[in-house]
Amino acid sequence: MSILSRSFPPFVGEVFAHKDLPAENIESLEALGLTRRQAEVAYWIAQGKTNDELAIILGASRHTIPHHVEAILGRLHLASRAEIMLCALETLGWLRWPAKQRRKGTRPFERKSRTRTPNKS
Repeated sequence: MSILSRSFPPFVGEVFAHKDLPAENIESLEALGLTRRQAEVAYWIAQGKTNDELAIILGASRHTIPHHVEAILGRLHLASRAEIMLCALETLGWLRWPAKQRRKGTRPFERKSRTRTPNKS
């Protein structure tokens, strides 16, 4: 089987695009207190990449990537990879939480009073 006939995962083309990452994206993640490499890892985690995919994209060992992930979790005081994804998406401006709308005349965290109806048995 020739190397040309071998099928590659769809993300392999992104290996070549890695060098062209928008600097403002990486800089905004570095502003959180991450190193450049950690910011790159967080960027790709926000894209939904696995550790094996990250190793290929970043040209690193697949054993090194978990160490970067652990360092990000520690620096940002996060508990999971999903939290890294949400934090990166918010920082990059790709995720915005909708403002919670309140009814007129109510205060924040004000509960509605409930009236109990008698059970008909």
